[in-house]
Amino acid sequence: MDVQLQRELQRAFLTFGNEATIKGKSQTTYPTSACVPAYNVKLLGISIGTKQLSIDPAQFKLRSGPSGGFFTDSGSPYTVFTISAYSILRQEMVQYVMQ
Repeated sequence: MDVQLQRELQRAFLTFGNEATIKGKSQTTYPTSACVPAYNVKLLGISIGTKQLSIDPAQFKLRSGPSGGFFTDSGSPYTVFTISAYSILRQEMVQYVMQ
């Protein structure tokens, strides 16, 4: 992987709805391999609108076994959080939708 791409992938934002825009004529995809069926990204935080949620980034840390962390799969309808991270996210989503 070239150095420019590595720098771009170090910090990226995943956005949804009207905020999700693709700029330019192409988009960067992460190279995959049949030998490595999955890869992980470091999730630093979650925001809803302009509000950064007060979830400790350690809640998203990759761990072995089912003891916690964060999981998402673009081919799956499920995303998995620790219970405490999910509780904060759920509460803020309810408040955001009720506005």
